[in-house]
Amino acid sequence: MRGSEGDYDFVQAVKWKGPVEEPIDTRAWTFQEQALSERIIDYGSQRASYFCNGSGKKLRFGMLPSPSDDLLYREWADTVEKYSARQLMFASDRLNAAAAVASRFAEKAGLSSSDYVAGLWKPSLIRGLLWTVKADDKRTETTGGPSFSWASHLMEVEWRPETWGRDTHQETATILETEVKVGNVLLPFGGVASSRITINGPLVHTAAASIRWSVFWTRKRRSKQSPCQCGC
Repeated sequence: MRGSEGDYDFVQAVKWKGPVEEPIDTRAWTFQEQALSERIIDYGSQRASYFCNGSGKKLRFGMLPSPSDDLLYREWADTVEKYSARQLMFASDRLNAAAAVASRFAEKAGLSSSDYVAGLWKPSLIRGLLWTVKADDKRTETTGGPSFSWASHLMEVEWRPETWGRDTHQETATILETEVKVGNVLLPFGGVASSRITINGPLVHTAAASIRWSVFWTRKRRSKQSPCQCGC
């Protein structure tokens, strides 16, 4: 309105309840734009929102520990957990839609595309293989990716928190060889045409069963070690 001393604007103040999840927030291809952009103006169905470096949608890869620290790869696992919950039109884009995020992580961590194994990283590959599907995710569609990778299915995945603590669990297997052929040489952090890993570690006889989180590789077993190959 216009008054004697100038124009006045009236706005309605509302209580901030945090970001509202919009349909665009559920799509995999928008994850890297939201995570890597310095600033975002998000025009939602109910309101416009502004996000900057300190917001929850921004990945904080700026201050990472050394590439040998478990905390670094815990950061990557957290990112994958968020990304894996999103939806894709084409299952084969599972790794492609996260390629920019993987590239940024490698840049900040001092790694290269040769350290990237279909969504996992060589320095933490043994622990990276311990991903699991969240119990409440009923999707069953596969992506054609390697079976050892979280990217092999369109399901939400997670890692048990203590996976990244060397004080609580000790690795009993070693990686002997990795082989990765990317689908597009111009996208080195994208999808793979074929891949294989060779692992040396203990093998035990077991039976498939539904187990709770409380049962988690805590007992020591005597077993003969032999190489095991996984891939597609």
